[in-house]
Amino acid sequence: MGAEGLAVVAAVVVFAGGAVGFILQRQLPAHFTTGGPRDMIGAVSGVLTSLLALVLSLLVAMAQRSRRSPPSFSSSISVRG
Repeated sequence: MGAEGLAVVAAVVVFAGGAVGFILQRQLPAHFTTGGPRDMIGAVSGVLTSLLALVLSLLVAMAQRSRRSPPSFSSSISVRG
């Protein structure tokens, strides 16, 4: 599976998760969807979002660094054979 297929699968999974969340929200009693539990879900999703942003920024920085740096001595030896 190529990168495009993986991206489509990820998008479908995220969309399905959101749809299931909307359905479950209607099924849950009111005391689970108001007040403290709702605030806790917001806080946890905020922490997960921050963690995801940190991981993605580190991946981008690592990719940029690997493209800018010259090849290391060991890789130049291995290419020569």
